[in-house]
Amino acid sequence: MNTTNTTSASGAATRRPLPFHWLFTWRALRRGLIGLAWVATVVALFYGEEYWRGRQAWKNCRRKLEARGEVLDFMAFIPKRVPDDQNFAMSPLLAPLFDFEPGSQRWRDTNALARLQGLFPRYQAAARLLPELDSLANWFKGRRTDLAACQRAYAATNAHQYIEPTPPAADTNRPAAAAAVLANLRECDPVLDELRAAARRPYSRFNVSYELEDSAAILLPHLAFLKGKVKVLQLRAAAELALGQTNPAFEDVNLMFRLADATKDEPILISWLVRRAEVHLLLQPIWEGLADGRWSEGQLQAFQQRLGQMDMLAESRRALQADRVFGNRIIEFVRRSPGERFEMVGATDGADWREMALTPLLLRLAPRGWIYQEHVQYNRLFQDYVLPPLDLAARQVRPEAATASQEALERLLGGGWLEFFLHHRTLSRVLLPALNHLHLAAARGQTDVDLATAACALERYRLAKGAYPDTLDALVPGFAPKLPRDVINGQPLKYRRLEDGRFSLYSLGWNARDDGGSYPPRSTRQIPQPRGPQTPELQAGDWVWRYPAPPPALR
Repeated sequence: MNTTNTTSASGAATRRPLPFHWLFTWRALRRGLIGLAWVATVVALFYGEEYWRGRQAWKNCRRKLEARGEVLDFMAFIPKRVPDDQNFAMSPLLAPLFDFEPGSQRWRDTNALARLQGLFPRYQAAARLLPELDSLANWFKGRRTDLAACQRAYAATNAHQYIEPTPPAADTNRPAAAAAVLANLRECDPVLDELRAAARRPYSRFNVSYELEDSAAILLPHLAFLKGKVKVLQLRAAAELALGQTNPAFEDVNLMFRLADATKDEPILISWLVRRAEVHLLLQPIWEGLADGRWSEGQLQAFQQRLGQMDMLAESRRALQADRVFGNRIIEFVRRSPGERFEMVGATDGADWREMALTPLLLRLAPRGWIYQEHVQYNRLFQDYVLPPLDLAARQVRPEAATASQEALERLLGGGWLEFFLHHRTLSRVLLPALNHLHLAAARGQTDVDLATAACALERYRLAKGAYPDTLDALVPGFAPKLPRDVINGQPLKYRRLEDGRFSLYSLGWNARDDGGSYPPRSTRQIPQPRGPQTPELQAGDWVWRYPAPPPALR
């Protein structure tokens, strides 16, 4: 027994017990140990029960999704390997992009990527002096490629002078500017010739590290490389068309098709978005050739066939489905070490210090079964809000459904950090894509292709009959096997003959309202993206295919 000695008034020593002496008795110690054992047992049972419950919930969720025909198997989306000698991606020019040390994403030759990025030094120096490509060439806004501005940029590369776009009234000597641009682009000829030779290979499969546990860390160096070459070809084809060099321009557009197709089978959302941008770029020279009457019947038929093979809606849905599978792999990656690996995946845009500091800690302390619940919530949100606006059966993208889905997700994922943690939506907040941008990109991508396909058929009709038809129905079956429909409402595209002998062809656009095919389309404005970059897109007005007045040299 714990005691302390004291002295009484009589001088006799007495013993008093220490304060809380009962805590130090064997009985108290035994009771404390029993209590701790009970607490540890309850905690262990709680963690075990939550693990079992979460795992069962994910199994049931996965089984229901697969019963509905959803593919959740990671390997089902990975493109099969092809022989190197038949693989466009393994040509001598492109192979160094993925020449990694075995089992890593470290390049064998650390300078290989830098060399590939600097193949066109004069072009790149000129491009840095120019405004965004949207200001230089945009068929959607009725803008031919600004060859005069490109010519001035090449001339000013040593002075580092920013080049303003050329006013349409001042663009009076387009052939001379085109000749100067082509002369400056000769530095690109060897690389483009090598790409053209590689394009004869029937397959394209880049050695992307799909097997990487952290799918968010997969390197994709080929996307910027391919898109950069499409931009060069777009400029060169525009210059060739301005000089009447139709056959070289036709070959360059065909190479643009091949570069855009090189990533068609990649099950990665950003790969599809880059491909969609490349298709938009390759339509520029097709549009310019149509506007100036450059293409022949055979060339138009070839373009129409290539465009008719593109199903941007199906590709976009497959990219989203694959994105869900990669999201599941990231959740599995986080589950193995929640706090540390959550920090590797990254926080959301606009996250405050509490979310960034406390969420990894809470994930470390939470039962592992809660990560299985993250699986469940992520897949439910994906199934309920991400996929429905893309209706492949009806060949439509529904803007009202896309808007409702975006608003619902903002409510579900826009609360406080503790709220979405307790509702098991922490990783959904990180992984789910910004919907308005993606659904609109799918609608625009398919509309671009449909407008261009119909425009080629209309031009073929004009070449054969001497004038454009009064209605689109006249194109079937002689000039088109079937007519594309507006992906916004499923009805025929809007079409009318114009007084100048040309035509206006358009989709209703994202507001799903007929604005009369106003041309040029209305100005852009920002669409808010709470978990992504601000994306300028045409929210109001129709999506129009119409030609401007011919340049002075062709009048």
